[in-house]
Amino acid sequence: MNIRSFLLPLFFLGVSAFAELPTAKDLAAKMGFGINIGNTMEAISGNTDTGVITSAGPEAWGGKYPNKEFITAIKNAGYSTVRIPVSWYAHADTVNNVIHQSWMDSVKTVVDLCVNAGLYTIINIHWDFGWLEKHIDKVDAATKDRVNARQKAFWTQIATAFKEYDEHLLFASANEPDVNDQAGDEAHQTLLLYHQTFVDAVRETGGNNASRSLIIQAASTSFDLAYSKMVMPTDKISDRLMAEVHFYPYTFTLMDGDADWGKASYYWGDYLSTTDPERNATWCGKEFVDENFDKMKEKFTSKGIPVVIGEFGAMSRSNILSGADLELHIKGRAQFYGYVAKAAKDRGMIPITWETGGTGPGTMTTISTADYTVFDYPVMNAIRTAYGLPELTKGAETNKMLVATYDYFATEAAKGDSSTYGQISFDVVKSDITPYTSITIKANISGTTSSDGKYGYTGFNVVTMSSDEKAEWQWREFSILGGKDPVWGKWHEYKVPLSQNIADSATALISYNPKKIVFIGIQSYLQYFKGSVAIDYIAFNKADGTADTLYSFNSGLANKDGAVTKLELLPYSETPSGLIPARRANFSRGFVIRDEGFGNFTVVSDRNCVRKFVVTDALGKVLTSKTVRLSKGENRIRLGEGAFEKGFVVVK
Repeated sequence: MNIRSFLLPLFFLGVSAFAELPTAKDLAAKMGFGINIGNTMEAISGNTDTGVITSAGPEAWGGKYPNKEFITAIKNAGYSTVRIPVSWYAHADTVNNVIHQSWMDSVKTVVDLCVNAGLYTIINIHWDFGWLEKHIDKVDAATKDRVNARQKAFWTQIATAFKEYDEHLLFASANEPDVNDQAGDEAHQTLLLYHQTFVDAVRETGGNNASRSLIIQAASTSFDLAYSKMVMPTDKISDRLMAEVHFYPYTFTLMDGDADWGKASYYWGDYLSTTDPERNATWCGKEFVDENFDKMKEKFTSKGIPVVIGEFGAMSRSNILSGADLELHIKGRAQFYGYVAKAAKDRGMIPITWETGGTGPGTMTTISTADYTVFDYPVMNAIRTAYGLPELTKGAETNKMLVATYDYFATEAAKGDSSTYGQISFDVVKSDITPYTSITIKANISGTTSSDGKYGYTGFNVVTMSSDEKAEWQWREFSILGGKDPVWGKWHEYKVPLSQNIADSATALISYNPKKIVFIGIQSYLQYFKGSVAIDYIAFNKADGTADTLYSFNSGLANKDGAVTKLELLPYSETPSGLIPARRANFSRGFVIRDEGFGNFTVVSDRNCVRKFVVTDALGKVLTSKTVRLSKGENRIRLGEGAFEKGFVVVK
């Protein structure tokens, strides 16, 4: 086991506001699955033939202005990305192409809600009365110039307004450019011109826009046209472009009535009807999904260009079906969402559901804007399962944090055995952790520490037990502090590298058998500590940048032992209430001990001296000792084999 030791705070300096942002591929690995805030910021009413607008804004189509409660509900449900469709033409002087400042401020308000919640956020120029999307195929030169000039003007203003935002904000050139299968090459060249203008306009504004990831739409956001016709614009910086397609197999997802050429489909995947076979969506089943998504992998993601599925979904037929037919539809529709999400995840694509928040007939809604709760649990859980997240039950989607309260001083430690160390244990969700390269724990450590001149340490460790035919319950642990002081009183993401190479024992957790994990937990070796440790989640990270959040603590408590006096689930907030403010002890020995793991540590001394280091257990039994001559500065020390036991460092 690792030695517990004195620790001092570390302070970090911020980087430039305009440091180069991550690549599109790096972002895509973090964007998970997403949701559209539809029928709000893009809503327009008026005459589409004349272009006369009678109303515009979030309430024009009966929607609500997105608020913090809605964004929190999105975050709590597990979404990592938000796409905000936006209209600009209806909120601008369209002669001079100047966007009204009041509207820019309104869009900023919604973007800020999303970005501040840690969501990756996409804003676009949506349909917007079709000023761009209706003027691609067979347009004269004057019209093309006018549209292209507006594209440059609008994106210059939008990009300038958001130039200081970090990588959580992405721009998308358009929505569904109206270029059908019959359009000639000239139409595709015109669309490429508009996209090139978008890229150039954004880059010219500088700041973070010089390296911001930008999203380029395929003609009609069609998989087929993306595969056969799409050409990406050029860019001043490499690896910052994504492609966008939409996925709506029509008869199953959108068709709301029968036609002479075919009927609407209600049943999908493994849930086809034997009594109503003409409603089975056999043409667009699992093989259809795989075939189309494989095309995107071949054309884009295999070449390092992420693909955003900017919209996908399927209408609920709850207003048409009932009884066993409705049950079959619900299961098949949920499977469709889950299969699409998993197919996207496996191919480096980002699936974003189309949603408007309504709960009436024929809707595609997981999060209701009526009360900001999960509306469609089968669909929501199918998507979450595709991403390795536990299913939600009604009322459990509220984002909660696990809070362990400690009251742990030497007098208490002396009363018991090793169980007094304050342990939180979790059910093993995945017994094989070999696919992962590290573990991230988002935690908030807050409390008070003190010292009696003999004992004093702060440790916070991930522990595993594993087994095989040779040995059972082999215990391994590693400090999530990495030999550093906890970041007191605020949320921090602690990262523990994983390795299978024993030579990495000083820098990584080496599980005895990573293929047979039978226990995982956190031990809080917080001697002379009174306070709380709040945990938001524990994520297991893969080499490709993706992660499985196996423990999010939204619905169930872990187990506790030792000095943990209380374990509870509390509503998550960025600043947990009720936690004790941190106060460091005033250690006056003139040195600090940094735990290096597995019997190694560094002593930083402010003078030359001789000290005896003794490691004891909680009852005071000496495990090992060593007399060391310290030099001013850093001193590397290794204790004997006894140091692998749990213990306190006593300095004499």
